[in-house]
Amino acid sequence: MNVAQASSDVRQLAGAVSLYTVENDGDYPVGYANIPQEGTNYERAGHVWYEATGRILYPGIREAVDSLKPWMWRFYPTGYENTVYMSPSAESDHSSIVPSYAYNDTLVGKVGGMRKLALFFSPAETVMLADCSGASHSLSTSSESTQLNARHGASNPYARDGKAIVAYLEGHIQVLTAEECTELNDDPDNVFWGVEQ
Repeated sequence: MNVAQASSDVRQLAGAVSLYTVENDGDYPVGYANIPQEGTNYERAGHVWYEATGRILYPGIREAVDSLKPWMWRFYPTGYENTVYMSPSAESDHSSIVPSYAYNDTLVGKVGGMRKLALFFSPAETVMLADCSGASHSLSTSSESTQLNARHGASNPYARDGKAIVAYLEGHIQVLTAEECTELNDDPDNVFWGVEQ
């Protein structure tokens, strides 16, 4: 059941990222930015993946931009709980202010310098977003806190011996085994992480 729910979550998030790229001339949203609770950087925050997708997925968010507050803090005072950003297999002490799914660090770019799908050698093999530890908004091989997390069906809430849900740049979803996650986490040069043409 958790795999089915997580697959649905990831599919919705990936669809929202894809819609963002259509609305922004092929640019992907950025991976992370320091978003103040309120202030003049709010419009910049709208290009960060979890803000951008939130505005697409949840009603009323687009109308909130004038409040100069990130949507999560205006509409969901408990953070990502009860949203598609929180995995059904998230650890019990998982932070409610960090999504359970993370965005490929290769796509991070910066506002004004965002990456386009056409830059990537193999969009069908390159991860867009996937299950992560919940300690970071970014997905990469750099540390255990940013790596793929095979949490679904794991032997205990903190083990990584279950399955992980992955969305690829061109839109398809895949369930990876713990062994496949380990191989990818140990191989930063794999096309999975993003190779530009």
